[in-house]
Amino acid sequence: MFRKYRFRDRLEALIRRHLEVFVSDTDLCRLFIAEVRGASDYEGSAIREMNRRYTSVLIRIVKDAVKTGEVRPDVNPKLLRDVLFGAIEHLAWRYVNGRGQLRVAQTARELAAMLAIGICVDG
Repeated sequence: MFRKYRFRDRLEALIRRHLEVFVSDTDLCRLFIAEVRGASDYEGSAIREMNRRYTSVLIRIVKDAVKTGEVRPDVNPKLLRDVLFGAIEHLAWRYVNGRGQLRVAQTARELAAMLAIGICVDG
């Protein structure tokens, strides 16, 4: 379904949807970032496995874009995953704690553009 779209469009859609979920359910966002991720039993848990499966969507998008020549072959998809979702959690954490606004569409567009400039063959 997504393969007919450019990598940057797919990336932006993924970021936008992730931000929308965090904005729509701030309690879930707060719970996941503050409690679940920091729990001593997170490693090896079912929740960690679900998170790994969820973030594997991004890894698949990146690998597909490498195959189509849109993304440089030297890009580490797992490092990109950590950079992207780390940035989103940082932005969402500030928002759910009342320390800033989160403009979903604008943030998704800007974040996708920044990443694309760094990893895409054509920038």
